[in-house]
Amino acid sequence: MKRSAGDIEYELTLKRVRNINMRVTADGSVRVSAPYGADRSYIDKFVASRKEFIAAARQRNEKRLPAPEITAGKDAVYTCLRDALCRMYERFSEYGFELPELRVRKMKSQWGNCRKDRGIITLNAYLFGLPDRCVELVAAHELSHMVEPNHSPAFYSVFTKAMPDRLEREAELKRWRL
Repeated sequence: MKRSAGDIEYELTLKRVRNINMRVTADGSVRVSAPYGADRSYIDKFVASRKEFIAAARQRNEKRLPAPEITAGKDAVYTCLRDALCRMYERFSEYGFELPELRVRKMKSQWGNCRKDRGIITLNAYLFGLPDRCVELVAAHELSHMVEPNHSPAFYSVFTKAMPDRLEREAELKRWRL
């Protein structure tokens, strides 16, 4: 449902969550999810109190470049992302896991994800138009999850060992938005 808090319009979704969660999307819209029983005036105050955060997030998004449109066919996109995954997989040989199954799909909010329990890595098709360094970064990130499933210090140790220049690559990837 559409609501407003001062001069901030937002989309409120009530669902089974414990906390109020807010997200500023790439187009600058604000989305809030809250528990079913949450007081609407409290939610409005919460959103209004985050005015500076919302403005900063919108400003950051304006500076980021949209991911390029995909002009190649599905086979070319899959092959490109598969090649990057295979290149990065070589850096993980010491951990002894099999090359995960690759799935490619267009995603709105993440560059990739890993289902360690199923041996599946999904990469966003929009990576296809980005520099190889960005594609390799996402592939290495997801492969690191095959070793450490969360974002613990151990995960970052594995990730950094496989990709020592990951911080520079992360800065490059942050130039892009979905």
